[in-house]
Amino acid sequence: MRNAESRERIQYIAAMNAPALPSTPYFVVWRKWYAIEFRTEVETRAQVSHLALAKQTDLEGVAYDAASIAWHFRYARPANSHSLLFKVLAHTIHNPVRQVAVTWAPRGPYDLDELRDAYLHALSRDDDVLTQFVSGDELEVRIRSASTFQELVEVWKWMTTDHDAIPLERSSESD
Repeated sequence: MRNAESRERIQYIAAMNAPALPSTPYFVVWRKWYAIEFRTEVETRAQVSHLALAKQTDLEGVAYDAASIAWHFRYARPANSHSLLFKVLAHTIHNPVRQVAVTWAPRGPYDLDELRDAYLHALSRDDDVLTQFVSGDELEVRIRSASTFQELVEVWKWMTTDHDAIPLERSSESD
């Protein structure tokens, strides 16, 4: 019990000293879907489907910023988003996208191992999204060897580069 109280106190103190928005860049981890994203801009408004609002998908996301602070974010919900009709329509025939406000709240400091483990967890369930241009084994080695946030950013940049692309060669002949 003392450990949990201690952790809550640290998180509260960190939240009181935290900025209003995450620092950039940051990673968003969607634990339920074993997914990870890299973002360079903080969203204060987002395009969100009615189904995502009805399912409260934002409750599944955690952002990990460059300042070692983990963040929760929430989508503003329209007044009718909790109604049965809204949910039934969103699940069946009517699922438009709407722009909503995004609010951010610091969860507290995080250890790099937490982010690295989330990245590895997403890789373990990857369906050729993370490994589109690289081998899973090599990506895993690079993730495991990263010891700083910036190194994980570099791994992401390496991962998203098409290594098989052949650059166009320009003629160097002069007339």
